[in-house]
Amino acid sequence: LFWYLQRPTLYPELVRHAINKARLALLRDDVLFNARQRAEAWCYQKAVDTSQALELVTRTAAAQPLKSQYAEIFNRSEEMAESCPVKMGGAGDLDLLYQLAEYCQAIRVIETGVAYGWSSLALLLSLKKRDGMLVSTDLPYPGLDNDRYVGCVVPEELRENWKLLRGPDRQRVPEAIKLVETLDLCHYDSDKSYSGRMWTYPRL
Repeated sequence: LFWYLQRPTLYPELVRHAINKARLALLRDDVLFNARQRAEAWCYQKAVDTSQALELVTRTAAAQPLKSQYAEIFNRSEEMAESCPVKMGGAGDLDLLYQLAEYCQAIRVIETGVAYGWSSLALLLSLKKRDGMLVSTDLPYPGLDNDRYVGCVVPEELRENWKLLRGPDRQRVPEAIKLVETLDLCHYDSDKSYSGRMWTYPRL
């Protein structure tokens, strides 16, 4: 609460967050547990691995792993992540993101949620080849004081193709859309709540 109160521009997000928490608090634990079980079962039914996903979408076999292609960059980035004093979320499927950006020859990409910046790094490695632009939105973790470490694994040589908008999706996604105008690819990895997704997805 104190973290939010120090940031007046985030008051609308604080109210939304409080309402969501209150709604969840009204539900019984067994109802929440059953809903989670059903959701996880549905996901396991539908899930495929990276190779299958790429074959389904691109009709081609998976390429050499990204960490092998860009070993030097990833070694430096891993050192940056290890030296970061704040622990943040893990990386997404970097090979999938990179190969999808390559497949559609993406030039204009939006990503929501950054943390260390692993997904940003994967997308930027592809976009750099075409002088494309990645616009990322990120709300720092409340209370962790991680603002200055967001995107820390992205090397300087890729940052000229990157615009980082700090703040909640409801403030920053409309701004990101205006910046790219036309969207080639999107990576959604921010507010996982139903209301958060259902607000953002139609706009993207």
